[in-house]
Amino acid sequence: MPFIAAQDETSWVLRLEGDCGMNCAAGLKGLLLEGLASGRPVCVDFDEAAAIDISILQLFWAAEREAIRTGSGFSSRASDPVRILAREAGFERFPGEPLPESGLTTVE
Repeated sequence: MPFIAAQDETSWVLRLEGDCGMNCAAGLKGLLLEGLASGRPVCVDFDEAAAIDISILQLFWAAEREAIRTGSGFSSRASDPVRILAREAGFERFPGEPLPESGLTTVE
């Protein structure tokens, strides 16, 4: 499995490793829902991810929106090549990066 979930009293961490494509989407969705339901801040670590499918980025974008909506917190760590991949796929910023200075703090 190209992902590992861990939690402690203060946070819920999901680490992705290797290739994460459509075949991983259902498992990742379940883990993200579990993390969001925990009420703890969710941190996704993409540092060891070699390739990420657009469907995976969409899952994390949706998870971030839900975390903002519920106030639970969402952050990410990713290598520059993974961040560039997201921008080239049309994402204005990588899921989990700080929101722009627009003052937006909630999802409407």
